[in-house]
Amino acid sequence: MIIVKKMYRLSDRFPNKAWQEANRLGNQKIKADNRLDLRDKLIFTIDPPDAKDYDDAVSLEKSPDGNWLLGVHIADVSHYVTPGSVLDREARRRGTSIYLGENVIPMLPPPISDELCSLKPREDRLAFSVILTLNGAGAVVRYSFAPSIIRSFRRFSYEEVQEILNTKSGEYFDMFTNMRQISRTLFERRRAAGSIDFDIPEPVFKMGPAGIPIEINPSERLDSHRIIEEFMLAANRAVAEYISIKRRDEKLPFLYRIHPQPPQQNITELYQILRNLGLDLHQPPKLKPMDIQKILNGLTEMPYKNFIEQITLRSMAKAIYSHQPLSHFGLAFPHYTHFTAPIRRYPDLVVHRLLKNYLGDYDSNDLAFYRRSLPHIASSASQREIEAMEAERTYQKIKQVRFMADKIGQWYKGVISGVREFGFFVEISQFLVEGLVHIRTLSDDYYIYDPENHLLRGKYSQRIFRLGDEVMVMVTDVSVRERRIDLKWGE
Repeated sequence: MIIVKKMYRLSDRFPNKAWQEANRLGNQKIKADNRLDLRDKLIFTIDPPDAKDYDDAVSLEKSPDGNWLLGVHIADVSHYVTPGSVLDREARRRGTSIYLGENVIPMLPPPISDELCSLKPREDRLAFSVILTLNGAGAVVRYSFAPSIIRSFRRFSYEEVQEILNTKSGEYFDMFTNMRQISRTLFERRRAAGSIDFDIPEPVFKMGPAGIPIEINPSERLDSHRIIEEFMLAANRAVAEYISIKRRDEKLPFLYRIHPQPPQQNITELYQILRNLGLDLHQPPKLKPMDIQKILNGLTEMPYKNFIEQITLRSMAKAIYSHQPLSHFGLAFPHYTHFTAPIRRYPDLVVHRLLKNYLGDYDSNDLAFYRRSLPHIASSASQREIEAMEAERTYQKIKQVRFMADKIGQWYKGVISGVREFGFFVEISQFLVEGLVHIRTLSDDYYIYDPENHLLRGKYSQRIFRLGDEVMVMVTDVSVRERRIDLKWGE
């Protein structure tokens, strides 16, 4: 934690004025004040068991006409963090919360993120609610938005919800079953439109003394995860389409989440790699999301499924924030935004402000201000997000290396995840940990690097080490300081 904070100049300390402002806001009484009162509705949160803040809650009920009313209720941070305030300037500077294992460097001080705006059970909280009316086929027939006041009935973890679904018993089983069915329908509608669904496991650490991992296991994607994913996607999309389609004639400045078309060179390299792996795929003249989906659909039984998903993901462009209403390639959505996490993402906080503004009266000065500021906000938020991702990956790598430090001499099965002139990288499948087999350790032959085909070939034996090959490797050395794991190949 200390190493990463110093490397990336991160601080979980807030200026005194920010603390003072947060504490002053925390002493306010929560009042309905002309808000949509949803405190009698069955609303609850579903989060990881170790979550510190709860910024989204959900509800589901039948409407009189037989449709479903899906509620997505998001913490109304914008009610407290106002434009130009000390908290606002600090949140904009940080851009996002950063999650380093069991620790978090929050975007907003804990009195705001963990208390005042966190949708705690059995406590009144201000929210911004999206109410989606869905028909039996999962189509959104109408939607509405309103500042609201809610009271979450209960906090569920993903695992608790999954247990209820698996055992077919427990509190709110019928509601969770309906939610799962609706999420599946939403997902299938997305897939039919070409939306890409990556299912790449992430390493999950079980920590021992002094923060050293004692276990690393691949993450599991549960039905309960998918429920929240699909509901949040639907809410984000509805907000974006309301501004970009329903209010199109007004040309309202807004903040979108866009995903550009992948660079052509990346796609050419991706299809070359897939052909080298024996997949009979032809590169289309112009790539569509459905083409990527076809690649992923054919991987179900393949031993290197995770690897191909990773290289496919790496070939994609980076999703960014923009003031322009461009499409999201990966989701195959013509318009998309981030609305559902204002406690931890500054763009979501800005989107709340904009939507509130446009639901009420606004004047030309509002529009002029946002037209000037939104390009800078989008650029800054995109950069902060990249920096946060780099810090989180570095932290993860350090933890992985520390975990492997006592595994020297042990053999593991892995997949070649990268090939360079100096050797090849192997991801140890059991732990999702990557190490290097240096070319100097391949003493049986003189190996020549073929960059076009992503392989090393023995000059005399013609032995090949190719991207995606399964290999056995032994851990020979580990350096926590250099974040390095050295491996030795074995037949």
